[in-house]
Amino acid sequence: MSISRYIGPGMAFAVLIGVTMLAITIQLFTIDTMLGFAAIMVFIGSAFVYSAMELANRTLSEKALLVALRVRAIGLVLIGLGTFFGALMYLVF
Repeated sequence: MSISRYIGPGMAFAVLIGVTMLAITIQLFTIDTMLGFAAIMVFIGSAFVYSAMELANRTLSEKALLVALRVRAIGLVLIGLGTFFGALMYLVF
């Protein structure tokens, strides 16, 4: 029984990145709570961007592509805000 039968290379890469981001988030929570929340914002933004990319790859409908574009924009805003707040908290503390 091979795990490659159940999980593709793209999903394996996403799981690897997810586990790494979770470990970094836990370490940032031990340093400061606000840094942990900023890491969670970046994590959620990355999930939005990844889901938008998957949606855009799997659909041919123009309406779904517009939704994917909006979801990607929300994800990029969340990544930017999380990075900004993280840098701000790093400078304050």
